[in-house]
This record gives sequence, structure tokens and C-alpha cells, in this order.
Amino acid sequence: MEMEYINGKDFNFYVQKNGVLSEEKALMYIKQRGEALAYVNQQGFFAS
Repeated sequence: MEMEYINGKDFNFYVQKNGVLSEEKALMYIKQRGEALAYVNQQGFFAS
């Protein structure tokens, strides 16, 4: 699989600038990652 590089700030930069995430925001990001992984798996990129 090939992925395009997206220029931007990383999580460490965000935390240094804005402080620790609230529990609500952290859970939102975790859910997004889980949904993205589920989608990739449905597309057959991960072998079971």
C-alpha cells in the first residue's frame, strides 16, 4: 500500500502548544482511528 505524505503538525507539537487533550477529545480521536482501521480492513488491506 502506498500513502501520500500530508504535511502538517504531529501530535507532540499539538500537545506542546495546546496542552493535554480532554478525555472527550481523546476518545473522539481514538474512535476515528478505529473507524479508519475497520474501513481499511474491510477493503482487504489487512489479512486475518
